[in-house]
Amino acid sequence: MNKYLDKQALLKWLDQRCKENNEEFEVDRSGEDMEIINEIKSGAFDVDQTEVQVLRAALHKITQIFDDPNLHDLTACQEMNRVAKEALSTTIEPTNATTKVTNNG
Repeated sequence: MNKYLDKQALLKWLDQRCKENNEEFEVDRSGEDMEIINEIKSGAFDVDQTEVQVLRAALHKITQIFDDPNLHDLTACQEMNRVAKEALSTTIEPTNATTKVTNNG
């Protein structure tokens, strides 16, 4: 199962289920249903932005490596692979994620 979801699609699905349940059953559950919907809308289940920042920083660094004309292709590939693995293995931003790439890597 993917750890990310489309919040709008989920809210649309829940809204449809609430309407169907309220039509099918005589018990009014709209308050309970709205509590669930409001909790999702509040951001309580949003993805940790730290992880998103790590991936953005890694993409930026990989792009810099790719664009560096002074790096040999094999060296560049190895460095891009290292950056990607580092970003995907952690949920905290690497301390050097936004530093400019030099010829030394």
